[in-house]
Amino acid sequence: MESISPLLIMAVVIAALYFIMIRPQQKKAKGHRKLVEELKVGDLVMTMGGIVGKINGLSDEAVLLEVEKGASMTIARQAVSRTIDEETAKKMVVSESSNMKQESVDG
Repeated sequence: MESISPLLIMAVVIAALYFIMIRPQQKKAKGHRKLVEELKVGDLVMTMGGIVGKINGLSDEAVLLEVEKGASMTIARQAVSRTIDEETAKKMVVSESSNMKQESVDG
């Protein structure tokens, strides 16, 4: 009877770790896969690096992302972290006339 108790405790700890750590990560990965599969031309997205743009083209592995008028870049589909709405995208726009502190780089 005494040998069953440590095994039971170990099983409970392993089960708790699974539900606390592993399962949420699997759900997050599944959600990201679904997001990447459902991307379409015209979607506003944010990349894992924080770049915001509009999808202008798609292939199995890549996305053509317009980051501003006349400036596009190709990124991996997996680099898209989320879709955003137009209002959120407008809040993220930075112009030279904004109140952001600008520093020059002297070389």
